[in-house]
Amino acid sequence: MRPLLDLLLPASCAACGRPGQVVCSDCAGPLLGPAAIRWPVPPPVGLPAPFAVADYAGTARAVLLAYKERDQVGLTLVLAQALGTAIATAGQAVGCTPPPMVVAVPSTRAARRRRGYDHALRLARATGSGVVVPALQHVRDVRDSAGLSAAERAHNLAGAFAVRRSTRDLVAGRTVILVDDVVTTGATLADAARALRAEGAVVPVAAVVAATRRTSRTVPE
Repeated sequence: MRPLLDLLLPASCAACGRPGQVVCSDCAGPLLGPAAIRWPVPPPVGLPAPFAVADYAGTARAVLLAYKERDQVGLTLVLAQALGTAIATAGQAVGCTPPPMVVAVPSTRAARRRRGYDHALRLARATGSGVVVPALQHVRDVRDSAGLSAAERAHNLAGAFAVRRSTRDLVAGRTVILVDDVVTTGATLADAARALRAEGAVVPVAAVVAATRRTSRTVPE
């Protein structure tokens, strides 16, 4: 229904409400810059180096929430462009041959039912960034992470992911760029990386659209 409404109704910016575009040029600005490593503080054990384009605040946060929670599919292009920048920068940092495989962190079953799609996988595919493999799955239910501390998120997500049986041979021995929309505490990316490494993948980096502001651009010692 939402895609049809996007066609029938005049567009307005998802962040500021300005009519004319699904995201205006001013609000798109933070999503069109370069990517950099933005570590959560403190970073969880096993977290791949996370490359992000924007802070998860202000207009970037508003655009991501409109895409995920209000199904504004017209935002896919600008968000995929931002994620593609992060993936490309992460890939350059790895510099391996063959090019790294891209694996998106899967949405929970409840989120997929609510939205009707897997938001991170759809963004990853929209970037056109090489081979995108839906290699991961949830193997147990997790709580909604809203309001949880970093330690509570890590406990909530520990052991939540596994590699699908059908993709184990594909990821074994491959270098992987792990992809999600946002990094907050890093607990989700850390557990997803653990699951991939358990099947023989090398997971040195991750790529996201945005990172929370409690981050540092320097690599931890």
